[in-house]
Amino acid sequence: MKLSIIIPAYNASGTIERCLNSIINQDVKDMQIIIIDDYSSDSTFLCCEKLQKKFSCIELYRSDGRGVSDARNTGLKYADGDIIGFCDADDYFEKNVFSIILKEFQSDEGLGLYCLGFYIRTLDGKIKRSCRIPRQYVSAEKMFDKFLCDDRVMGSVCNKFYRAEIAKGVRFHKELDYCEDTAYNAEILLKNKHLKCLINSECVYNYVQNPDSATNDISMIFDDDNVLKYNKSMYYIRKKTRTEFEKRCVDRAIYRLSVGAYFFCEPNREQKHILLQEVRRLFCLNLLYCWKDNVIRNVKFIIKGIIIIIDNGTDRILGMVKGTFCN
Repeated sequence: MKLSIIIPAYNASGTIERCLNSIINQDVKDMQIIIIDDYSSDSTFLCCEKLQKKFSCIELYRSDGRGVSDARNTGLKYADGDIIGFCDADDYFEKNVFSIILKEFQSDEGLGLYCLGFYIRTLDGKIKRSCRIPRQYVSAEKMFDKFLCDDRVMGSVCNKFYRAEIAKGVRFHKELDYCEDTAYNAEILLKNKHLKCLINSECVYNYVQNPDSATNDISMIFDDDNVLKYNKSMYYIRKKTRTEFEKRCVDRAIYRLSVGAYFFCEPNREQKHILLQEVRRLFCLNLLYCWKDNVIRNVKFIIKGIIIIIDNGTDRILGMVKGTFCN
């Protein structure tokens, strides 16, 4: 059974070698590593070219500079493995975990999507948080809920592995600036209603929080109409849904994203107003689902929502809540 790993890279000369070494030195032999350089302005391509000459499993391509979604779509085009996974150039895998992943797919021919735990690390390698939940098989509907509303699973593609026919059946939406991987996962689950999914608590992936990355640039996360770009991706997903359960999952995600942006993204007055409207609209729904899964974290979101609703614009109230509940 062959494994293909797709890596989009942009100006990652400082981290790409660590990323690739974590894959090359895994405990499986039949592997394809696909790097798509999105026209980096640093030495990323040269670093990858050097490693490509050394390791025959590496394939190096250049996309046309349209962003991470286009780069991943290019990777899907060239992937020829039975199982497909993704890795970001800033991140890396734990040692000797690929054999665990392939063993699950080999022992269960019906398994289509495999989600594993991950570490959130600082730039210097310290673990900030371990994200994992107990091993369990879940339906596509349940996984859809967890992708959107349980950050121990998260919507990213990077801690998940897919049978090739499942992964290749959907493409990343190039018009989305944020949460494009969540939208990709959502479309897979909406398209494959009977997909067999497995969650495992084993932490295999290291997500490195880089304060200089595009996703952490708060000046870029609202569009020209002052709408949160994360929420725009959720609106896109919601249009794809068919059942009330699916719509409620998306609405819960919109609430959580709106609360987070209100507190941490320094929105201007108009942006705050739009976020406040979403929090008010979806507060009762989130209150009803407060008991689900990660209850303590859900309660924190409810408390933050209450503060937003009653907030009169003073920094004092927000400061008190940040210090008490947001750590």
